[in-house]
Amino acid sequence: MTLCEADELLRHSFYYLKWNACDYTQLKWLFECYRYYVSNLSIWS
Repeated sequence: MTLCEADELLRHSFYYLKWNACDYTQLKWLFECYRYYVSNLSIWS
């Protein structure tokens, strides 16, 4: 996954969550994705 792909994935996830705020499963997945994204920033930079 590239930085652009991860960014696009996160943007889509936040957009989705705006309309599905009570979806705990999606929220949990987004957190995992974001944590993965942040942990790899140092590798990509």
